[in-house]
Amino acid sequence: MAKPVGQAGIYEMLSGRRLDPALKRAMSLLESIKDTEREQLEMGIDYPEQHVRLSVVHTRQDVVLIFSYLNSIAETTRIMVNWIAFIGWLVLAMFIFNTAVPFLKSMHWWPF
Repeated sequence: MAKPVGQAGIYEMLSGRRLDPALKRAMSLLESIKDTEREQLEMGIDYPEQHVRLSVVHTRQDVVLIFSYLNSIAETTRIMVNWIAFIGWLVLAMFIFNTAVPFLKSMHWWPF
């Protein structure tokens, strides 16, 4: 069974690699959030239970919204790829037809 990768495991996997700037920003944001939470706990700042529940609900709503956006992008991309493939096949058929017909006419095999 695969061992779950913890935070230290992720950094070990990424160390020595050339990181994408977006990934660097995300890792920096993650660290700043963890630092802020740690500072708030040390200062004794705690959130009410209702506030935490509401935050969890909003986070879940955000995740669903992001997931639906990604699905929409994937569907649009799939449709575009299908159209590009269709146009590619059409261009290939036109190319074959335009090269085959003059050759067949020159060989007197074309009936028209």
